[in-house]
This record gives sequence, C-alpha cells and structure tokens, in this order.
Amino acid sequence: MGKGFNRFWSKKKVRGWKRRIRQIQQWKQRNFNVGINDFNYDHAKIQSVKASPPMWYRRLIEDAMLEIYHNWKKQLIERGEPFYLRIWLFHPRFYKSQVVAGIRDRIDWYENVFDLPENQDQSFPYQEYSSNRYNLHDVTWELRIDDVVHLEKFYELTPQEVEVLQKTAYSITQTSDGDTLYAVRVGSVWLGSYQIAPNDDDALYNKGNALIDKERYPEAIAAYDKALELKPDRVSAWFNKGFALYYLKRYPEALAAYDKALEFQPNDDNLWYNKACCYALQGNVDLALENLRVAINLNIECIETAKNDSDFEIIRANESFRGLIADNNKQVASRVGKCT
Repeated sequence: MGKGFNRFWSKKKVRGWKRRIRQIQQWKQRNFNVGINDFNYDHAKIQSVKASPPMWYRRLIEDAMLEIYHNWKKQLIERGEPFYLRIWLFHPRFYKSQVVAGIRDRIDWYENVFDLPENQDQSFPYQEYSSNRYNLHDVTWELRIDDVVHLEKFYELTPQEVEVLQKTAYSITQTSDGDTLYAVRVGSVWLGSYQIAPNDDDALYNKGNALIDKERYPEAIAAYDKALELKPDRVSAWFNKGFALYYLKRYPEALAAYDKALEFQPNDDNLWYNKACCYALQGNVDLALENLRVAINLNIECIETAKNDSDFEIIRANESFRGLIADNNKQVASRVGKCT
C-alpha cells in the first residue's frame, strides 16, 4: 500500500511552525530596544532557524529584523552621537543573519570586519529575499564576503587539508605568531542600511533635539537647518534653533529664529519672552521691555518668571523694568482678589 495522508503528522508539523512563529515574535520583543553594552555594541542575531527556512517563514524573520532596525535607529539618533547600524544578511547562510549596532571604537571595527569581494557588480538577490511589510529595494545593500577561517598550526591541519585550502582560499596570510591563515569564501554578507533620508524632516528634527540634550549646539543648529529646509513652517524647529543659538550667545541670530517662528505662531508667549531675554542680555532695555510686555499680556505667569530670571540681571535696576514688574504685580493681585 502506498503512503497515505497522515493527519497526525500534519498536525504536529503545523503546531511546530506555530511555535516557531511565536519564537520570532518573542525574539523581536526581547531585542526591540537597543542596549549598547560596555563594549559599545549590541546585536540581535536570529535564533532557532534552520539553514534554509521556507520563504514565507524567512519573510517573517526579515520583517522582525527591519522592525528592530528602525526602532534602534530612532533610539540611536536620540543618543546624539555617531553610530554604526546595519542589517547583516548572510547568503546562503541565512541563519547567521543579525542586526548590529555600535558606537565609538566599534564603528571603525564594524566598517572593516568583512572583506570586500573583487567583483562588486553582483546584485542583491531580491528573488530570494522579501518582506511582507517593507520594500527591500529601499534598503542600501553593500556586498561583503562571508568566509570561514582555518589556521594551519592551531587546527593541526594535515598536508592534504593544506593542499586543498591552498587551492580554495581567497586569502592566505601569516599571523603574528607564525601561523598560516586560510580564508575560504562560503557565501556573501549583504550589509543593509537606511540612511536618514534627505526628505525626512522628522528624523532631522529629532536628531537636533537629541544634540541639544547633549549640549552639542552647533550640530543641533545644523540638524534644525536641514529640517527647516524641508518644512519651513515647523515652529518648534525655529524655537529650538533659537534656543541653541541663545546658549551659544549668538543673540541676533536667536532673535531672527524666534521672529521666524512668530510668523507662524504670533501668540506664543514663550517666543516673545525669549526675545525679551535676548534683548536684555544685549543691554537693549527698550526692546527687552517691549517684548516682555507682549509676553505678559499673553500669559500673566511670565511676570513671575521674569522676577528671578538671571537674563534680566543687566536691566533689573532699570526704572522702567521695575515699573513693569510692579504694575503687573498689582494686576496679578487684583485678579487673585476677584477670585477669592
């Protein structure tokens, strides 16, 4: 009798794949947030994967890798320092694939960890790799060599094994301790990355914010400038650019940034208040008072802030400034009285 349909084997097979699908989700959740360690790197290597998983299952893994990549990228940008971030897609040894991130000394190390092939014209094998959620054509893929290394003395290779390696190795080098290293190519590694798109104003804006947190104001200003080229009416970018310029004591430029923001949001008391601070720090009493009055009219709480703000120290003894504070103190008291 020929082999019939074995329903019990089939159910076991389905349950096995369901378990593996859950494993992908669990792996993604464990690795979703980047965790740069004391050695300045993190990596998320795929787990429990056969050498050649079916295409549909491989797509689920690629989806998870790309989700991890995008979340790591966002978090690394927020750190406000240079970083290395790539998807290492091994072909045909797919089971070795991983997402890799590094900072500081790890950047150069990762940039040079794989050898370049002589033939750089090879195209990415899109027919074998795809994603359910992402277009892999949007990824920049760089070709590198996937190899296996053999050490003649360390592995105590036989003369016959050495003879084979001399014919198959693409690279033969001498180590510092006098051993011979044979590197045999076993496939390719495709290094995948998304650059900050030149039209991604959100990424550039977030990069500026991260740089301000690191007090790297010139770099923050450069990031905001790029974001504003793409979205000139982004008030928060003008505001934060003005803030960075203020900290660099470039007050005229900060004022220009605040004025630009006011074109789009003229009733923002914070913008008028910050302008008053910049004018005060330059000793321009008239314009400081003029802008402070507007800020107070928009938000009476500005008067309390101005009382103790060191930015007004230069003009604090000025009679007009003291009068403005006193007049508005009476106004605040009057309002409180009406509410009691």
